[in-house]
Amino acid sequence: MGNGLKRMYAIALVAIAALSAVVGIWIYFQNSFQPDSQIIVNQIITVNESSGDYLIVYFEPDELKLNQNETAIVEVVVKNTSLAEYAELNMVYDGSVVKIVKVSSEYRMNHSFGYVHNHRVMNYLSLRINFSNESRDSVATITLKALRNGKTELSFSLPSHAYDRNGNPVNLKLHSAVVTVGDIQNSKTEIQLDLVDLLLFIVFYATIPLMVVFLLVSAAVGILFLLIAKYNGKRFEDYLYQYFAASLMVSFIIYISAIALRSSLIAGW
Repeated sequence: MGNGLKRMYAIALVAIAALSAVVGIWIYFQNSFQPDSQIIVNQIITVNESSGDYLIVYFEPDELKLNQNETAIVEVVVKNTSLAEYAELNMVYDGSVVKIVKVSSEYRMNHSFGYVHNHRVMNYLSLRINFSNESRDSVATITLKALRNGKTELSFSLPSHAYDRNGNPVNLKLHSAVVTVGDIQNSKTEIQLDLVDLLLFIVFYATIPLMVVFLLVSAAVGILFLLIAKYNGKRFEDYLYQYFAASLMVSFIIYISAIALRSSLIAGW
């Protein structure tokens, strides 16, 4: 039974590695083939239906054209700051096209950088701003540096929030900015492949989650087949192939369903 289990686990690991590689590569490059017309420009977050007032956030300029290694400053502008005491603005961008080299503000502000797996690895910038006793519309300046030819947007693809002095949520209208580096109008679509980035994405986004799902599912299915074997007066190893086939199938269904659900939730943001 020991050798049989080892062989089955080896086969299962190969199957998991193969599926996670295929799914990971597909997700990683999915956005590479999205047309520019799908750039999200506006987003409205209504949390108080009775209020017609919105905290309006946009960038100046809202469209930039840069050459490689060129730098530019983008202002984050917020209208109706009197409505809010505090805001957290989370923007996503392609860090392989542009790099944010500096963030500054005359407001009380904290900022942080990170990564998010939004179909592929994307960079994000989070601004946490306190509007107390301030009235300027320009709440922050972002210094960008162009890295390579391509197009990206500073978009609010992650949820942003604002609250008044009583802790009540405030309605938001969010506008994105488009950044184009180099002349890509007539160029062919190029896939910028970072093997290390792709490998890390597959391992952490596909292989490890699928492995965890398989271990949990195989434990539950194993108990079920042990009971079946005991009820039929047979040995567990008599159901070894059925056990692993069922474990892999259920694991794949759960994993792919989770990806589909996550994609639908992201689209709903």
